[in-house]
Order: sequence, then C-alpha cells, then structure tokens
Amino acid sequence: MPKIPVSKDALKSHLHDQLDFLEASANSFDEGFESEAKRMAIAIRILMHDSKNSKSLLGQLDMKGGNFLSTALPAKPGNLLSHGGLVSISLGASKARYLAMLDDVPASATFSFAEWWGEKIFVDNERRTVTREQLVLTMANQDGGAHVDPSLDAKYHALIKENSLNWLSGGVSGFEP
Repeated sequence: MPKIPVSKDALKSHLHDQLDFLEASANSFDEGFESEAKRMAIAIRILMHDSKNSKSLLGQLDMKGGNFLSTALPAKPGNLLSHGGLVSISLGASKARYLAMLDDVPASATFSFAEWWGEKIFVDNERRTVTREQLVLTMANQDGGAHVDPSLDAKYHALIKENSLNWLSGGVSGFEP
C-alpha cells in the first residue's frame, strides 16, 4: 500500500504534541506517580531514536545537528563508587527517593546529539554503565513503556529492580534501598 509523505507542518504539530506529553508526564511524575517515567521514555524514543524501521521526529525535522544540553554530572574516571549522573537523593520523613536535579544541577555541558544520547549517566557498583539511550530504549521497548518483554536487559534490571547503585537510606529500622 502506498504511503503519503507527512508535511513539515504536520511534523511540527507532532513535535508540539510530544513536548506536551512530556510536560504532562513530568508533572504527573513530580506529583508522585513515578511509573509515568515509562510514558516519558516513549515520548523521548519518538523524538530521538532512529532505527532501520523508523526515523526520529527530531531527525525528520533536521533538528539533531545542534548542541544538546546535558545536566548529567559527569562520571569521574577512577571513582570507585557508583554514579547516578541524573539524580540526587531526596530524604523525606518516610523514605528516601531519587530526584531529578533539573534546575538545581550544579553543572551542565553541551554535546553533539550522538555524544549526548550515548553519554554514560549511571555507573553501578559492578562498574556497568548505562547510557541515556540505553535507559530510554530499554524502558520503552522492554519494561512496559510501549512493550513488555519476557526478559529485561541485565544491567537495566540491576539498576532499576535491584538497586545496583547501592544507595541506601538509614532510619530507625535500619538501612533500606
């Protein structure tokens, strides 16, 4: 069956839709619905990911050639501790949780798209690295964003399901992940 090319105006409309979806999901996430991260991964995949069978929305709009802002803290060579470049820990009365630094990030840098997408944002206790691309695509493609696989990528599973960063919070009842 023949296909009709999508106009530039229609692509721009899709871009606005995806940005609106991201904003709504971020607001929902900030309200405490942390599973919303999976929907954010889908929108980011639509915007950023090129494959043999699909072309990213930013690619179709020729918007991947500029600089991309990274607010991830860079992993330090030689650091023996785990590294969570995109998150800090928020300590509350009942529990600790990961928190995106957003505007509170102590440093930022700009990169080409390929450098930004491939940036190592997590290094776990086993020295396994997870890039921004790996995190987004695994969440979207395997862990319930757009699809649920019968098995998960091992380093993603360790990071998300097993606290492979080994960050613990202490309280009256001891330490908890």
